[in-house]
Amino acid sequence: IVKSGTVSQKSNRYYVSILVEEDDIRVSKCTNEGIGIDLGIKDFLICSDKKKFKNINKTSTVKKVEKKLKREQRKLSRKYESLKI
Repeated sequence: IVKSGTVSQKSNRYYVSILVEEDDIRVSKCTNEGIGIDLGIKDFLICSDKKKFKNINKTSTVKKVEKKLKREQRKLSRKYESLKI
């Protein structure tokens, strides 16, 4: 539940402050049950309760950015080597 909010400006930047009231947080009881975690190749992580977590490093966006980074690093390396001589 939102109790109050304020907007302030300091040195040409705006800041928002919001005061909220939270309901009581329930803490679950410890059951002493174990879980299994498998670090796989296809999926990053699989838990014993069948939850799967994808590997974000395998997405096409990350691959494109890594390819661009490699290219730019090669360019920079060539410039550095030519300045050394």
